[in-house]
Amino acid sequence: MSGKKLAPPSAQVQQARGHLQDLIDALTSPEVKREESRSKLIRKQSSSKCYVSQAELKAFEMFFQRMAQVFPAYSVGGLNWSTLFYCRMKAAQDIIPYGKVQHLAMCLEEFCNPESQAFPQFKENMEMVKEMQTYVETHTQDLDNCLLGQKTPVSFATEVLRDKEEQRKQSPFKTETADLTSTYLLDLMQGWAAQPPSENNAVAEKLRAFTQHIDDSVRVLHRGALLLVRHSGPAKGTAVDAQHPLRFARLVEDARVGQPLRLTFHPYESDAVSVPRSAFVLLPTNVLAHVTSVKAMERLVEDSGYQVFQALITEIQNLADVMLEKQHVSTRLVHRAQQNDVTFFDRAALEHLRDVLDDTRLFRSNEFAALMLEVSTVSQKTLRNFMSKVEAGEITVFPATQDTQQQQLSHTDFSGYLKNTLKAYLGWCQCALEMLQMQRRELCNGNMKKDTTDWYLKRIKDDVNEFLAKAGYDFDAVPANYLEEKPSNVEAVRKNLQIVQSALSGEGTKVLVETLRKEIYARLDHYVLNMQAYMCEELNIAPDTFTVEEAERRFAALPETGSGQNKLISDLIKDIKYTIRMKYLDDTPSEKGGLDVVPVSGLILGRLCRFENELKTACQAWDIRLPPPPAAVAATSSIAIPTGLSSAALTPPVARHRPQPQPPLHSPPPTHGATIQPVPPARVQPAPMPAGNSVSNTSSNAGKVAQAVAAHNAAVAATTVMVLTHTHAHPNGHDLPPRSSSFIL
Repeated sequence: MSGKKLAPPSAQVQQARGHLQDLIDALTSPEVKREESRSKLIRKQSSSKCYVSQAELKAFEMFFQRMAQVFPAYSVGGLNWSTLFYCRMKAAQDIIPYGKVQHLAMCLEEFCNPESQAFPQFKENMEMVKEMQTYVETHTQDLDNCLLGQKTPVSFATEVLRDKEEQRKQSPFKTETADLTSTYLLDLMQGWAAQPPSENNAVAEKLRAFTQHIDDSVRVLHRGALLLVRHSGPAKGTAVDAQHPLRFARLVEDARVGQPLRLTFHPYESDAVSVPRSAFVLLPTNVLAHVTSVKAMERLVEDSGYQVFQALITEIQNLADVMLEKQHVSTRLVHRAQQNDVTFFDRAALEHLRDVLDDTRLFRSNEFAALMLEVSTVSQKTLRNFMSKVEAGEITVFPATQDTQQQQLSHTDFSGYLKNTLKAYLGWCQCALEMLQMQRRELCNGNMKKDTTDWYLKRIKDDVNEFLAKAGYDFDAVPANYLEEKPSNVEAVRKNLQIVQSALSGEGTKVLVETLRKEIYARLDHYVLNMQAYMCEELNIAPDTFTVEEAERRFAALPETGSGQNKLISDLIKDIKYTIRMKYLDDTPSEKGGLDVVPVSGLILGRLCRFENELKTACQAWDIRLPPPPAAVAATSSIAIPTGLSSAALTPPVARHRPQPQPPLHSPPPTHGATIQPVPPARVQPAPMPAGNSVSNTSSNAGKVAQAVAAHNAAVAATTVMVLTHTHAHPNGHDLPPRSSSFIL
């Protein structure tokens, strides 16, 4: 339709549409289905694959006789079959099944065959039969034209265009078929002819690729082919929005090389437009498989009725929000509760919201009655406006279900959705309060902190590993006990080292760091807000005046009872200070940090450096020649390490299996209040690489392994990770397991 209102069908078309429906009903009648044995129409060559029962043959005869009465002066082109099939579909609100379309085409082909036994029965109306046969054969996909002019969903269009772009990149031909001239083919043929018979394989392969390209891009573009077209502009790239939608269209004539496409968006196929070849997309095979039923085809088009329904639901929610605002309820809090984006600071407001929504007097109030009336008025006005736009052709609606959809919308009681909306709000509120109660217990016993820490450390590990895997990193190249066992694939080790060194200076790592920083600090901020809310309640601090200094001052004024409550508050203050320091170091990379606090970016880069040092140690231990470092790495890293540590000191090459006992990774847990003195960072200097080939056995390489182990142990000893372990007691006096106040494991 494409913004154009469909003209009402004429009286002749309406009458012919009824005859066509009778034919379709007869072809699917129980009488036809009961005929188990079908008589075969005899040809002289007896090669027909079409089996037509006597009941079907009679139905076709009656149909064409009736059509000849409706169109007595029929001539070729005198009947628009697309209009006839479309009007039948609109009246029946159903499409002709794909299998029946195939059988219909075979029957018509049989009737048009002069050698067929059934040919004389249709001879008088042969022009009409042949024209119907041509239409059916060229419209096997979407015979009823219910897809023409329809927009595709944005997600579906984006996927189709992305696939087309990938195919274009992989194709040896970088231009559209229309831009390929006969000169290219002539050059191929001349080159083929000039080559000796034994050396023409490469040229032959090019020629085969070219002909395949022609097959894929030209020969399939026959009259009646179903396409996707960006009508408002060329379909280049993958950007799809409301201003540049993809629409279904159909070719009205065979495509010709070098010429624009002639196609139509109109279900009656009365209008044809010329579009450049770059504007169309062939329907993928898996999509064509769905053009077989109403439900499957409905998923291929944009559902305007559903959009109107969602717009009404949104409007009802807005009206409900206005009513709640008058009850001094924050509607923003309601939607945050739906997403579980609440903290301990929101508990009092959520309890007030619960009391308001749980009060049965709310649904008996005059305000609620007035709101119900307003919802009914708004919904009726919106639906009338929607239906008028559909009738005017301003909005496309899937025609096979249009009447059913409009009836469902007009009979929907949208005022009932208002009650359901308020009940949903109450459910979100109750769930949020229960979640906060559970999170309070988790905060007190240390599980919330452990879960948060485990989550972001695992997230960093997984994302860094995935980042390296996409670059081709082989995680099995270095064995677990690489100080004793030589890597089996030396080139894989060298390639891994190049990948890691490139990552340390690449733009992709910057994007990875920034993405993880945003996600991790968003969750840490939520955790910090919960800690602040808990301390505001326990230390009697107004939420809007909370500072770490004020919390420390009030905590110092508490009596020394030795209770678990005091211990918990002390731990929470340290956790808040640690998190603030992490964010500060990430936001100011020039700031010199220490080993006591490592920000998120430091953990990410530290993991990369760990891989780098592990690979260097393996190369050093087994005389593997180091690959040339990337230029950016050799000069200076483009990513600042905010802690001020060197890459070697930040994360050492820790062997996953050590042949001898090693120094512990963590410092001994200090007593409460003790100050951690981190070991000064020491840069690992790799031992000089001796000349010669790779070592063949472990015994002849003992000296080199000893040097590598010494360098490895020095790096391990140089790494100090702050772990403050506290004996954590619950306020009720029961001791709990040790709880780490550090976010570094």
